[in-house]
Amino acid sequence: MIGILHIGAEKTGTTTLQEFCFLNRDRLAASGVLYPRTPGAKQHSLLALYAMDDGRENLLTRRMAAALAPGRDRWRAALRGQIAAEVATTVADRLLISSELFHSQLVSTDEIARLKGLLDGWCDRYLVVFYMRRQDRAQVSRYSTDLRTGGTPFAMLPERSASTDLYDYAQVLARWSAVFGRASIVPRVFEPAALKDRDLIADFMDAGDLPAIADLQRPPRRNEALSAAAQRLLLAYNRSRAALTPLPEPRNAQLQRIVAAFVERSCPGQPALPARAQALAFHESFREGNRQVAREWFGREQLFEEDFSDYPERADPMPPPDAGEAMGLAAGLAQHLMANAVWLDSPRLQRLSTLGAGHNLTRVLAEYLREHSPDLAERVATLPVSGQRR
Repeated sequence: MIGILHIGAEKTGTTTLQEFCFLNRDRLAASGVLYPRTPGAKQHSLLALYAMDDGRENLLTRRMAAALAPGRDRWRAALRGQIAAEVATTVADRLLISSELFHSQLVSTDEIARLKGLLDGWCDRYLVVFYMRRQDRAQVSRYSTDLRTGGTPFAMLPERSASTDLYDYAQVLARWSAVFGRASIVPRVFEPAALKDRDLIADFMDAGDLPAIADLQRPPRRNEALSAAAQRLLLAYNRSRAALTPLPEPRNAQLQRIVAAFVERSCPGQPALPARAQALAFHESFREGNRQVAREWFGREQLFEEDFSDYPERADPMPPPDAGEAMGLAAGLAQHLMANAVWLDSPRLQRLSTLGAGHNLTRVLAEYLREHSPDLAERVATLPVSGQRR
């Protein structure tokens, strides 16, 4: 069986490609390509967790804390058995897996080798597909993702440090080549002009040597950029929430997703951008590595196009939220959370579930908020009731 690994990088349309594979799982299987369910319905994050060293801690390990509690080796053995059972049910000759966490979280050859050791149980050769995006553009896009997941990034384009090493594509390719062999690595540039037919899905099918299948379903286009207003409100929310005792996972992650989605819908518009000089400086710090990749893997001197005209001369302002704007958003968010039964603790969830339809739930919520913020409570009390749940 051929193992086709899509390893990222982050911010190169990975969600689109994973949604594409998810939507067409049965069609792919009929053509001999297994996109397994066991490591994750859409993206195979559990395989990244399998490969990570035991001492590592990140958002994924926190979300999986309960499952990992009996011991990492026991959990790995169970996952290995579940994948084996799924593979045994197919006659596919290709195993397709995808997770951008392979790129961002597997930071040593030992971790990459642990992943290969698992896949060697079914695969005898590999294609490792890796998309690269110009570093400044990838980081600007990642800034919005960090805000969505509860982060409080200090700068949109930080100084070069260990946290930005994931953009050192020369080192990434070197690590994966050391484990899978250079001949198995398929690097691609994530730019419209560099993609086959200027189309990411067509390029991915070509890079992974996937069979041509007619009438495959395509996922809807996604706009991952947060508006400047949404960015500043989420940053303020995340910084305030960081001082509070977090909810247990996965409810903590659920609440963050709901808040981020609400803020994004409520604050449409264009994202803030760094100044052109900042983008150039950030890109410059990776220039030598990019040249190395261009020469060794593509036989040319330049890896990316270098047009920076989409950046402003001065950084877009992102001032703190206006008090009235923030209060209005908070009131709407509180009602939204109430309608979705997302509360702060189990006793209050139980109280909400026992209320009759005749209760004005906005007033119940207002009374709860009054001890923390009388002004916000007063605003919530005047909201119209919608989406009540019994």
